[in-house]
Amino acid sequence: MFSITAARRLPVITVLLAFTALAGPVTAAAAPSPDQPPSDPQNVQQLMGVLSGGYGPDNCQSIATDWQGQLAKVECQQNNDPNGPDWGLFTLYGNTNDLRSDFKEAAGADQWLACVPGGESKPHTWSLVNSNEIAGWLACGTYEDIPEIIWTNNAKNLLAVVEGRDISSLYQWWQTNG
Repeated sequence: MFSITAARRLPVITVLLAFTALAGPVTAAAAPSPDQPPSDPQNVQQLMGVLSGGYGPDNCQSIATDWQGQLAKVECQQNNDPNGPDWGLFTLYGNTNDLRSDFKEAAGADQWLACVPGGESKPHTWSLVNSNEIAGWLACGTYEDIPEIIWTNNAKNLLAVVEGRDISSLYQWWQTNG
């Protein structure tokens, strides 16, 4: 299943070892564990094509998936929009059942908050403007006291998690870019 804790805190670990005169500096990166296969490049390309506004190859990189139902995963740093999220994680799934299951797990790790004053403070569905068709699921909350929004886009089999300074600005960004 979706390892939200590991995925959120999965910066590429780089260790610099300074050796003396003969060896010089050496850089070693942590390798993905054997149970985390690399994503297929076509799936990564598909996922990069559906990222939210302000995210792309310049601030996102492919990371290993951590569950069989995930086709590709990218971790993103600061959004290019000045009011955008500080961090994001986007995952592509092969079907909506796996997507929905991982949404429930990811949202279950949060302390839920209302996305807007007076709104629901639990995960709920969302729809596109001028449509009654459910487009996905949405949850606002905090994870380890960090504000975040988690949502799905069912048509794209996409799960997204973004973190930022506060729920209000994240929600405003999501309404335009999510």
